[in-house]
Amino acid sequence: MSTILTILRDAEIITGLADSLDGNFTAMKKGECSIKTHLFEDLGGKRLLASRVLPETPCKNTDKQPHATGVSLSFLETLVCRCIEKIVHNNKINTASPDVFLIISTTKGNIDFIQDIVTGKKNNSFLLSSFAANIQSHFGFVHTPLVVSNACISGTQAVLFGQRLIQSGKYRQIIVAGGDLAGSFTLSGFESFKALSSKPCRPFDKDRDGISIGDGAGAILLDAASEGKKCIAVSGGRTTNDANHISGPSRTGEELAECIRFAMSTIPEYAGKPAVIQAHGTGTIYNDEMESKAYKTAGADTCFVNSYKGYFGHTLGAAGIIETAILWKCMQTNTVLKTLGFSADGTPVPLNIARETISLIYTACLKTAAGFAGTNVCIGLYRTD
Repeated sequence: MSTILTILRDAEIITGLADSLDGNFTAMKKGECSIKTHLFEDLGGKRLLASRVLPETPCKNTDKQPHATGVSLSFLETLVCRCIEKIVHNNKINTASPDVFLIISTTKGNIDFIQDIVTGKKNNSFLLSSFAANIQSHFGFVHTPLVVSNACISGTQAVLFGQRLIQSGKYRQIIVAGGDLAGSFTLSGFESFKALSSKPCRPFDKDRDGISIGDGAGAILLDAASEGKKCIAVSGGRTTNDANHISGPSRTGEELAECIRFAMSTIPEYAGKPAVIQAHGTGTIYNDEMESKAYKTAGADTCFVNSYKGYFGHTLGAAGIIETAILWKCMQTNTVLKTLGFSADGTPVPLNIARETISLIYTACLKTAAGFAGTNVCIGLYRTD
């Protein structure tokens, strides 16, 4: 009896850098950055660094909208639907099939609509359940979506949940989609923590001074396939919680290390050891310190390590989806992207940081994430051929 694989068949993303996966990948190979100063009138005219998606972006190159029901979509919902539409169209997916399932990842959803409560408007659009229901209705998915909102590991954890559901045999195809915006609510929150960087974030660098936030949306198609098919598969992974602090990560990295060790154990022996770790890499002092310790503890500190957040910022609930999609593209093209903004080691455990974009044939890699309240996750990806 053949083994069922969970393959990553297709992906699409939108960031402030570009409005497609191919566009983002091309811009990243060129070393481009979309983190710029923006004026926020509703924050008293403050100027803050962020990566923003232009308002007209969802209207560009829009594919035919399958199963559109006339639901009025918010800007964020439109971005997410744009990514899903590409996947549905390219893969001729019947969203009304009981074999197809939708997972939605977000940390804030339409949080800025919460202002309507202050003005007395009856608007529940800020609820994550409403966010997911609008996307479900737009495409006609028959199952109520699973919503994953677990701080900054949400997107990567959603991919892991999708892999587990495929392995359970309950669904044949799963679309993992999500998004978040660098809006006033989110930026003011990170500013109150004094966590925002004064310049585009510099993951793992000795001069890093904080995080950069970015708009982002993405969608990934996970598909059940029989063993022997040439593809890139999600092997599995684990989540943990270090319960250290409401916002600060573990001081030892042991809990993330546990996730990494388990994810490595799920990769088949024929694929070899992971050569690349696509890190969370926020550019904050404590997160990057914790990650470096975790990689050492897990015995993975010799891998190439990179972070994508210097290109388009931290996209929160979309980050794990966007970054997994780019990692998939990198594996397909034998590419390791450099960590933009990195110039000198700045973590307690020196890492093998990708300083330049290089060509490298690798058959296995890891994607990690860590978030507020001590959440951690790691998944493995590998070539089956």
